[in-house]
Amino acid sequence: MSLLRGPGDHFRAFFKLTSGCADKFDRTRTWSARSVLMWLMVLTMPDRKMSYRRSLRIVAYYGRKVFDWAKVPTLSSISEARKKVSIETCRGLLHQLVERCESIMPTPKTPWGKRRFIAFDGTRVVLPRSADTARKMARPKRPNGTSVHNPQGLVVMAADVFRRLPLDWSLTGKGIGERTSMQKLVHRLPFKAGDVAVMDRGFPSRHLFSALIEHGVDIIARMSASKATAWKELKPFLSSNKKTAKVTLTLPGARGNIELQVRVVERDAKPGRPRKGTKNERMVIVSTLSGKDGFDRKDIIKLYASRWGIESLFKEMKSFMQTEDFHSKSVQGCEQELISAMIWIALASFLQAEAERTLDGRRVVRADCLRAAGDLLSAMLSGKSIHEQMDDDIAALRMFAYAPQQDRHYPRECKRPFGRTIQRGGA
Repeated sequence: MSLLRGPGDHFRAFFKLTSGCADKFDRTRTWSARSVLMWLMVLTMPDRKMSYRRSLRIVAYYGRKVFDWAKVPTLSSISEARKKVSIETCRGLLHQLVERCESIMPTPKTPWGKRRFIAFDGTRVVLPRSADTARKMARPKRPNGTSVHNPQGLVVMAADVFRRLPLDWSLTGKGIGERTSMQKLVHRLPFKAGDVAVMDRGFPSRHLFSALIEHGVDIIARMSASKATAWKELKPFLSSNKKTAKVTLTLPGARGNIELQVRVVERDAKPGRPRKGTKNERMVIVSTLSGKDGFDRKDIIKLYASRWGIESLFKEMKSFMQTEDFHSKSVQGCEQELISAMIWIALASFLQAEAERTLDGRRVVRADCLRAAGDLLSAMLSGKSIHEQMDDDIAALRMFAYAPQQDRHYPRECKRPFGRTIQRGGA
């Protein structure tokens, strides 16, 4: 039996999750951890990103009723209040929300059952220049040897690619790469039986594979096909003309080396001449999934291609939700806004799953799902019926559903002379 009765109850339950946060800080003031989290959600509302002044006006309008405010807080109090909300508090809220989403969302329509396919990938985010960000984050070098002005952070995320749910993340700066960040996520994530980790070619390492196997997680990873950097166990396969083979990898373990047998598959080369300035690269994929489990060579290649779903989430965050236009100039404040964006993505994914439940393969516009999540927050704060608002939003989403075309591909090309690409589907 589901923990929640319906979509409206689920969305209302998210706001009840914040009641687990402290109602007051150590020193009694107007702000609390719960009200700061609600204000962050308003501040980063999809397609309506706003300033401190406007977001405070909206929260203050409903604050007397929702948070029992006796007076309206000042603008200067926001910066001090958000410093007291730890990243672990925000992380716990995201984990609880994702857990509730997974409990009620329909099982993705895939031929591989109820397995979770978790993609790991990283992206660079541009942070505002301040003493805190310049000290903790990296400043890459230009070709002429000078450092860029704005510091950059590395966000490594784990996401359920078929449910489009961000599961966890890590924001790091100087001297920490994607593999180290992913290893932290592996030890922190609550994996389930049957989970599969999907990785691009920059992530595989023997220690990382060993950590995943110890957690009982299967692996799908693209490996380097270069003769100089390929793993020694894969070089005989790369020299042959085979499309699939079984290989034994030697991994480090707590009690000595581990012998892991994996399948190696190679994607067929694309026909025709490559585009100007590009070349056809060999795609070699390693996986612990066997044919006995129902995964043939084409399935492995298709599942690796599904990793692109996490790239789409990064695009949503940067282009549609404009997360790089940070309001805060501290690393903690920027990470709070990244978490708020992930929470909005999880709520939009829930709405998308509810709207597509009865559409038989048709899809709803993803940007409209993000906007609908913002409408529900407004309805919640104003005291309107969440069930009526939910029904109206889901009906509107289904009205503009479309049938996706098979094997349709749009190159990610910037259509403007500056900035990010425009979010497709958000007119």
